[in-house]
Amino acid sequence: MKKLRLPFTFIGVALFASGCANTGTSTASKVSKAPPPDSVSFAVRQFTSPDYSKLNSADKGVRDFEHIVLPAQLVKNLRGTGGVKNAWFTSGPTAAADFVVDGSIMKSDGRTLEVEIKATRVDGAQVYKNKFWVTQTSGDVGAIRGKLAGMFQESSRQLVAAARKTNISLPQARTLAYAEQPLLPLHAEVVSDAEEAARIEGEDILDPLTNELLPRADIAMQSYEQWQSVSTPLMIEKAQAQARKNMATFGAIMGVAAGAASFNSGMDFARAGNAQGVQMAQSNIQQAGMLVAQNATNAEVAENQVQGLAATLNSFKNDFTIGKTRQVTVKVYDRVIKLSGDQASMLAEFRAVVKEQLNKRAFAVPPESATLAAN
Repeated sequence: MKKLRLPFTFIGVALFASGCANTGTSTASKVSKAPPPDSVSFAVRQFTSPDYSKLNSADKGVRDFEHIVLPAQLVKNLRGTGGVKNAWFTSGPTAAADFVVDGSIMKSDGRTLEVEIKATRVDGAQVYKNKFWVTQTSGDVGAIRGKLAGMFQESSRQLVAAARKTNISLPQARTLAYAEQPLLPLHAEVVSDAEEAARIEGEDILDPLTNELLPRADIAMQSYEQWQSVSTPLMIEKAQAQARKNMATFGAIMGVAAGAASFNSGMDFARAGNAQGVQMAQSNIQQAGMLVAQNATNAEVAENQVQGLAATLNSFKNDFTIGKTRQVTVKVYDRVIKLSGDQASMLAEFRAVVKEQLNKRAFAVPPESATLAAN
């Protein structure tokens, strides 16, 4: 597929795939065709980092923070985007949402943030995959906030645009996802049961954690912006210091190579009574060596400050309790069940109940009396 570059000054966007189905897991051929939906729902999962195992402990702490706070920002923006009926944060698989969003942090160094975002439809088809990146140019907090906000706004807009191109019955696809049975008879009553399960899962399991997380993530995001505001000038200075160091090293090498010539030139200057010329000819190597030492020290100081700020962000991740043990009582299919554990455990427990119900009901309804759900 052809790569596109959108004309934004604050972010770069590389489009890798859009509207392409994952044929290995998609059940789209089983469900009915349907007009594009007016609105859709999203569940955004905790982000990951492909290079996580290679990071040092301080950088891992920053990524742990980003893995939760950045998807929370995406959820917040999706909730404010037209065409979205709901958006949640989820720490486990869910069939309640029409689309599940995954994010991979490809780079984060305090100045540049690069994230790959993809969306998978409830039937297993991948419909969206984009890379977004932001490179800060100054330590101004307002400018940093604006660029980060722009990235989440644009990714939300594109996610919704891709999602609303779907042409299958999302309720039917959800039914098959809950039942984990691609050959399940899609009777209207069964589809209705699956939609009721999605409503309960959203209201009683996904909503509480999301509504608790978002305001806390907004507060933490301010510290993240502050981290970038201090890190960005340091990263720029480090790059400039490295460039100066390279130039000084080059000058030192040239000075050594020209040492004999400089000495001979100095003797010529001395015979001519030119003391200034002697000083200039003999100071080349000394000046180059001083520049190398000075800029190495500056780079070390900058690195220490960046690592100190990274440790501060690392401490914030303890404020997010996505793995906190909870207990929720829900009523589904005239049954009252108590779900316990973290969110991922509750989702798995709830899904097992729904799976059992759908399979039992689908195969109990006489095919000749059943009606196929059209939407």
